[in-house]
Amino acid sequence: MRLIVILLALTLIVALGPSRASEPSSHAAKVTYEIRLLNQVQSDHDRYARYRQTFSTSSEGGTYTFVDMKTGKALTNCMPMINSSPLIVATKDIASARAFQSKSRGPVLAITMRPAAMKAFAAFTKAHLREVIAIVINGKLITVPAIEDPITSGDLEISGNFKDLAEVEKIAAGLNRHWRSAVARPLALIGGLNLIHTLHLAARVSSGSLLAGRQAVSGAP
Repeated sequence: MRLIVILLALTLIVALGPSRASEPSSHAAKVTYEIRLLNQVQSDHDRYARYRQTFSTSSEGGTYTFVDMKTGKALTNCMPMINSSPLIVATKDIASARAFQSKSRGPVLAITMRPAAMKAFAAFTKAHLREVIAIVINGKLITVPAIEDPITSGDLEISGNFKDLAEVEKIAAGLNRHWRSAVARPLALIGGLNLIHTLHLAARVSSGSLLAGRQAVSGAP
């Protein structure tokens, strides 16, 4: 039985060829996803940090403002400050994503982290309680939540500065495209035995055990 499975795996690689096996879907745009620790922003953990954040809402959505307490002036562009903050989670750490509409929170992006990232993020959130993080997608600040409890499940539901459900669906498709590409790439380069191992790993990542205890991250502070 094992020999038959290996032969089937080798046949699949030969049939697809290296270019097709590693080719991601052309219907989803590339997405960048980051979680950064805002260690320069005031929080319950550090009330004397350099920047103080405020959040305001309007008919067009929410806006975060960061005031430099040394000058008393608001930053005209907060992204350089955010981009200089420690990177905790990146696109490569995401295993899967989906979009849905919530009656209370609006468009929501639900993500599942890869196992290694899940463990690292659990340790990080345990060590940084009451500090604030920034979730940035495609260079756009989505939300600045505080870490109230350790996040151990590897699952997050993110709501915040999204335009509509269609925007979140495109983001989810782009993150899934990145994951499929990362899984498919070694299939064409390594061979049939690694094809079986990689598919087994992908099945473990998408298993229901990681979906238990999903934790929500909302937009307003």
